[in-house]
Amino acid sequence: MTASEAQLRPGGLLFLYTDGVTEAEDREGRQFGDDRLESLLAKKGHGARADRWIARVETAVREFTRGRVQFDDITCLALRR
Repeated sequence: MTASEAQLRPGGLLFLYTDGVTEAEDREGRQFGDDRLESLLAKKGHGARADRWIARVETAVREFTRGRVQFDDITCLALRR
């Protein structure tokens, strides 16, 4: 494990998630993936409240999986400064 330090500037967002987000699968067995999550988080929305970012990710994962039962936890934590 590596420890590091970062400064969260005013208006910054810290978004933490479990691997259940990126490993969520669609009906064909494809995973949501890091790239899809990074793309979603890079979209406009600067200034959006932390709970709205979580809702965006939750909605995107739900739409991607289209009701397929997931076997791993899907957990997000967002902090806005």
